Amino acid sequence: GFVLLTLGPMMASFLLSLTVWTPIRSLDEARWAGIGNYERMLTDDDFWKAVAVTSEYSILSVPLSLLLALFLALLLRRGLTIFRTIFYLPTILSMVALGIIWRWVFGSDAVESLLSAPWIESARWIIPGFVFMSLWSVGGPMLIFLAGLQGIDPTLYEAARIDGASSRRQFFHVTLPQLSPLILFNIIMGLIAAFQTFAQPYVMTQGGPGNASLFYVLYLYKTAFRFQNMGYASALGWIMLLLLLVLCLFLLRNSRRWVHYEGEAT
Repeated sequence: GFVLLTLGPMMASFLLSLTVWTPIRSLDEARWAGIGNYERMLTDDDFWKAVAVTSEYSILSVPLSLLLALFLALLLRRGLTIFRTIFYLPTILSMVALGIIWRWVFGSDAVESLLSAPWIESARWIIPGFVFMSLWSVGGPMLIFLAGLQGIDPTLYEAARIDGASSRRQFFHVTLPQLSPLILFNIIMGLIAAFQTFAQPYVMTQGGPGNASLFYVLYLYKTAFRFQNMGYASALGWIMLLLLLVLCLFLLRNSRRWVHYEGEAT
């Protein structure tokens, strides 16, 4: 299954990234391009715009989502189970359906009057709008944090109280260190999800206005299926893989300074 459904398509896409090929023609007509597709990215304004848009969205959405998820987990640690279900529910809904709903919400007269412009037509507000919409789906990280909170040894809090630690100091010196592996996990998963954002901009804006919401995967999709340039689209996919690989390795390498694992020698 791995070879057929994952490794095979990956190798095929890598070979296609070295060619010029359109899917309306047979593979026999693919023309060898070498690293030409990768060199093209250096002068492709749309590529750099997609990288900038996706990076801005990731920098804003990932930290805010984690903060909100942790805040909700702290609130629901001893709360009713029904509230956990309510907060988790949006994560299992269709992204297409959510995109349609939020397009209607941000296109309402109330929001337009608040921002002094139609949201989906404002290059200034469109990325903050997508960031705000991403907070709707913090249920997954919230449950992970909630499981982590419930797994913290209560004796650690008892020892901290005996030493005179306030609730604030207990949070920063007991709760956060114990949750640090989960924080790292949620950062990495959130970063990957942010770079793979596609359904919302595809349904809501198609990359507009003026490429202000041209997310990376949306640009890849347009290149492959609208412009029929499968070779360049495959190269875009591999560059995204390399970008995420570098970012994740950077996070993992620097996590040694602040991630505490249970049972680890100190």
